[in-house]
Amino acid sequence: MHFYLKVFMLTCWGMLISGCGTIAPATIPPQLNYTPGPSVIVTDDSYDAGIFFARYPFGWRVITPAAFSTPWVVFTTRDETALIVLALDRGDTQVPPPPNIPADQLCREEQSVPMKDADTLTAALVAPCAEWDSYITIF
Repeated sequence: MHFYLKVFMLTCWGMLISGCGTIAPATIPPQLNYTPGPSVIVTDDSYDAGIFFARYPFGWRVITPAAFSTPWVVFTTRDETALIVLALDRGDTQVPPPPNIPADQLCREEQSVPMKDADTLTAALVAPCAEWDSYITIF
């Protein structure tokens, strides 16, 4: 009786192991060998796109672009009343204003920061004019 149990167990283990062999591919699939753009690192308070690095306020959300586009990032408050945009292409800073505040009650500041490798980082702040002083210090 024990002999048949051992044969059954060995057969089950053999089938299990041979079945698992097909789970992991023998070669790396092409989609894992090719990523369409550079990676970014987002932590609790910082964003690193490799070409530029930024710290953002606690509790703000981070919005990143598609991997194949020029690097840019949007930091926005939880209630989406203010945002900071950083971009290598100045056109990427022309984001829509926060949806819950009328456009005539928003202020905008834009600055260009030259970088080492001839690129220019454009930074834009869009925030309610009534709270501008508190946001411009963050910017």
